[in-house]
Amino acid sequence: RSNARVRPLRAELFVRLAVMARRPPAQLLALIAEYRHTYSEHLRELTRAKRHAAEGASAGSELSEELEIEQMLLDAAIFHCEADLRWLDHCEARLAARQRREAS
Repeated sequence: RSNARVRPLRAELFVRLAVMARRPPAQLLALIAEYRHTYSEHLRELTRAKRHAAEGASAGSELSEELEIEQMLLDAAIFHCEADLRWLDHCEARLAARQRREAS
């Protein structure tokens, strides 16, 4: 049996959305915007770290195997962050549609 596990979902955001579910969409959209900013900053940091690691690898470092693994781990973190940002896009679109329905 494998010890591999599925990455847990972001519990904090889910709890906050659930608690705020009946609030006006504008408040939920503000929460989404707050998380989008946080995830975007994190993605920038990961991208900088990957670029830095790539520079180390191209310098002919003796640690090329370790740097290759570091690149793969950074790729995984980047892909997860991008997926989280896409999910935030999805949430924002649904809430914006709700806001339009409620305004009409």
